[in-house]
Amino acid sequence: MAINKDEINEAICKFKGLKLIEGNKSLKLVGNIKINNVFNDVRIIEDFCIEITIPNEYPLEIPTIKEVGGKIDRIYHHINYNGTLCLATETEIKLEFNKGLTLIEWIERYVIPYLFSYCYYKRYNVFPFGERSHGMEGIFEFYKDLFEVDSKIQCINLLNYICNKNYRGHDLCPCNSGKKVRKCHKDKIVQLKETKADRVFKNDLKMLLAINR
Repeated sequence: MAINKDEINEAICKFKGLKLIEGNKSLKLVGNIKINNVFNDVRIIEDFCIEITIPNEYPLEIPTIKEVGGKIDRIYHHINYNGTLCLATETEIKLEFNKGLTLIEWIERYVIPYLFSYCYYKRYNVFPFGERSHGMEGIFEFYKDLFEVDSKIQCINLLNYICNKNYRGHDLCPCNSGKKVRKCHKDKIVQLKETKADRVFKNDLKMLLAINR
């Protein structure tokens, strides 16, 4: 799928400190982005030097971002092993792009709040918008909220159904409620199956199985 250059240009017009660098396998938006946000009467104004990588398969594959100016501590616990910023779970962001999230909206809803939260945390040692766990526990928390269940095994069973079974309304719901799927988790199961994000769901299922041992 070809990247929509109009969407890229709109992002550059909106965030004027960014410039486009074209590569063979991706496009990069590189430069400065400014935050100027308020939370609980606290205003934080700060500039960050960033590098956004937009894969050729975008939006089927999601953008990633690095802070390259040295303002974010490398030991900060919401940075991935490859140096990219952990804005949210890959699944959450992929589902939002599947609903029509644009590059500008991704920056406004994920990147800027992340940068603001980091600055606020460094100043006050507390996260302004709450905090989801990093890594595998964060993935569990995401699915727990998405499915509105309490346990890892419920998340695992629902994901296993999505990844490996065809939807049948008369099946017993894999959440173990005792209800049939059509009267329980039908909407979530059908919605996630329609995203065609099998690779991501199978990855998440594998990780949830690992932490449930």
